[in-house]
Amino acid sequence: MRLLAAPIFALGCMGSAQAQVVRSLAIEGAYVCVFDVDGTADTDWHTLTSANFEDAGAADGTACDASKRFVSVTWVNTSANAGRLKLVARTIAGDLTANRLIAPGNTFTTWPTRGVLNTVTRAPIAAIAYAKGNAADTGQIIVVLE
Repeated sequence: MRLLAAPIFALGCMGSAQAQVVRSLAIEGAYVCVFDVDGTADTDWHTLTSANFEDAGAADGTACDASKRFVSVTWVNTSANAGRLKLVARTIAGDLTANRLIAPGNTFTTWPTRGVLNTVTRAPIAAIAYAKGNAADTGQIIVVLE
């Protein structure tokens, strides 16, 4: 979903939590894209780039453009277990979860990432990684990309 003018956009089938996230993160010219964590049946770390997300404004599940920068990352966690997030690609599936961003269970958490640089490459955030608390956990990661 491309935001042409904040806050004018279609909220369609989004739930109240998702709609609140989109309203609070509306940036003119940005894209709102979604990734369902339900399809991941493990607690390993998984790397996501903009190409892994679906355009929230497309009816057919169109992938978001590759090589977009993350403006914000929101995890809508619909399970009781906390998930973990880091603002860099995973090193290995079993990366440590200590000292990582926490997505508490049964809530949503947003991390603004516009202007945040990767500490190694000094480049804007181009990949994130997530790990679920339990293999059966559900939810969505919603991002704003530009």
